Amino acid sequence: MVHFRWRPPDRISRLGEARTQVPKFLVEMPNSHLQGAGELDWTRGLRPELRINSSTVGFADILAWYRALRPGVPGNLEFAGKLGVDATLGGWPLQLIQGAFSSTGGRLTGSSLPSPVKIGAISARVSRGALDIAPTEISFASPFSGRATAAAADDTSPNSFTVRATIFPDSSAMFQRRPNWNLMIQGATPRVENWLALLEALAQPLKANWIATGGLAVSMQAVHLAQSPATAWLGTIDSRNLNVTAPYLNQPLRFAMARIDFAKSQRIFTLSAAQAFGTTWRGTAVRNNADAQWTFDLLADRLDAADLDRWLGPRARPGLLARLAGLSGKPSADNSGRDAAIAGIAAHGRLRISEVVLAPLHVEQFDAQAELTGRSITIRKAYAGFFGGKAAGTFVARLQPDPSYEFQGRFDRVDLARLGNALPSLNERFTGLASATLTLAAHGVGRESLARSIHGEGNLDARNVTLRDLDFATLISGDNISVGNQDPQTGRFASLQGNFHVAAGGVEVSDFVFDNSQGRFQAEGRIDFSHALTLRIHPSIFHATTTLASAPPPSFILGGTIESPSVVLSPPPGRVPAKPGTRAR
Repeated sequence: MVHFRWRPPDRISRLGEARTQVPKFLVEMPNSHLQGAGELDWTRGLRPELRINSSTVGFADILAWYRALRPGVPGNLEFAGKLGVDATLGGWPLQLIQGAFSSTGGRLTGSSLPSPVKIGAISARVSRGALDIAPTEISFASPFSGRATAAAADDTSPNSFTVRATIFPDSSAMFQRRPNWNLMIQGATPRVENWLALLEALAQPLKANWIATGGLAVSMQAVHLAQSPATAWLGTIDSRNLNVTAPYLNQPLRFAMARIDFAKSQRIFTLSAAQAFGTTWRGTAVRNNADAQWTFDLLADRLDAADLDRWLGPRARPGLLARLAGLSGKPSADNSGRDAAIAGIAAHGRLRISEVVLAPLHVEQFDAQAELTGRSITIRKAYAGFFGGKAAGTFVARLQPDPSYEFQGRFDRVDLARLGNALPSLNERFTGLASATLTLAAHGVGRESLARSIHGEGNLDARNVTLRDLDFATLISGDNISVGNQDPQTGRFASLQGNFHVAAGGVEVSDFVFDNSQGRFQAEGRIDFSHALTLRIHPSIFHATTTLASAPPPSFILGGTIESPSVVLSPPPGRVPAKPGTRAR
């Protein structure tokens, strides 16, 4: 209900000058009562002035206005409390000239909230056209009875924030569409999910598809100027056992101790203890505000591929790589926001991991430069310890709809005995030191597709090698593969060198050379990924002191499997061949 008492102009002093007064006006609403006086002067343009005094505005009416302007606010919300108003407004457009606002506080309740929200005492004053709101505490009460949560036991922890704000006009008015303002927020909560629920209830949800639970401590200041579209945020946010669940991960990220520092030119993320992918991470990540580029320096304890599978594997929905590659199976319209976010990824930095496990293999003290650009991941200048030796190389992943992967690396002085002990199929089958180069490429999604497409090449150079059950000279002479079924002796070689090619589900070897005190042997053939062997081995040189030097020794086929090789001799003229299928144990 609105009541006006209007007094017309009593005189016009000169042409074009006029003034009218409203000695009293009254505005009544279900929970509000506004009264005051005003006047309108249009001698030099439109210059209204309103004086509101001894008035109250009910928080319930404020919520009703907000609900009318903001679709999505649930009807179950109730806002109790009143705000006292004494203010003068003037000019056109209207702006606050002076005044004061005060309240003993309020209470926001509703079934869409985890518990009532308490608004502390409010005190605001207008000075020189600027509205200054004194520090006001906003907090959550204890959870509703019968609605206990796992966090309810921590009710003694602070769950409140103190807000202070200033709204000030520039050359135009206080009520311009985008006013100038600054805001300060300080406080802490053990249940950030409560505050996210409050934003959701007020139809102001964060534009994010992640879920957060746990604690935060905030000390932030924001400044917004009408002529600038951006808001400058300064301060810190500290996590307190914060858990974040992202749609592309199967398990939540846990930030036990982390901090975000907001500066003018950058944001600094400091991880003191963060759990992700089955390990603990430490380090920093810096975002440059000017170009949105990220620079990081991260350390991890032990990263296991099995944990990566638990975190990123399909689990009834596409895994991370499939989702990044655009294989989620959803309509493209649903993925447009995600695709834009992925295209904007730009990060580079140093990555160090104490141990990386790809069972049964592992590397130690991994140290590399990593770069993420859109859908491409590049690992370069990577170094690590590898079974007593060293490994170095580069890796590139292009996560397109048909993702592709490339690896190029070198291995130096790898202890073959330690490597064999890690591989059940090779346990205690060889010793020595080996160096190698390796280049691999593959494409597709899933282990089967990758195995079918993988191809590459490499070179092996091993020294002081022993091969259990594979003394080639003894096998050729037939001394230990006769009817007695005696065990073949261990082959000892000063060197083993050769090239190999990876394709069609196996490794093809050519011009492999085995040198030992008896002579030289050459090998060619294939080792399948299924461990099947098809290698032809033939002697090329024997030293004069050996018993085989007087007659051309035969070649033989090394078949069977890596775990259980078998030997088939090619008989020399006039000699009965060895029994086929004789096994070298």
